[in-house]
Amino acid sequence: MTAVWIRATNELRARWRAWLAIALMLGIAGGVVMAAAAGARRTDSAVPRFLDYMQAATANVEADPSQFHAIAALPDVKSARVGAFMLMGKSAQSSAASRFPISVIALADPTLIGRPRLIAGRLFDVNDPTQALINEAAFRTGALHVGETVSLKGFTPDQLDVVLRGGNVARNGPSAAV
Repeated sequence: MTAVWIRATNELRARWRAWLAIALMLGIAGGVVMAAAAGARRTDSAVPRFLDYMQAATANVEADPSQFHAIAALPDVKSARVGAFMLMGKSAQSSAASRFPISVIALADPTLIGRPRLIAGRLFDVNDPTQALINEAAFRTGALHVGETVSLKGFTPDQLDVVLRGGNVARNGPSAAV
């Protein structure tokens, strides 16, 4: 056993740089593997953490208002909020964006919006009916601008079927300036 020990110490003394290089490479490779595992673990939980932060809804149910309480009482429903949806469009046909209808959600419950991600401007006051929140696509395309006053004109319930099928009809519903 002594002869083996003497041989090993002589090899180590003669090739210590090579052994040090191997130890450093193993340490770096181990660090890379640990960092990749930590990143994968964090990425695995990124979407659920983002949805929790945004307080995002996992489902939207459109129903007769008389059914709201029955739907909210279902065993799989964790929480429920009420909002009214109306399909509207810009009253003036002056911009390219006026070809596309604008969806308007009237909030019966201020917590319905969750936590929107603001790109510009500020969050609207839910108690002021003249303030609104626009989505990022409308902002980026220039269809709507922060601080702009938009006159909206809605469709009547009997016009919705034609509009949702892509038909072009004159808006005869309610109007609002936001």
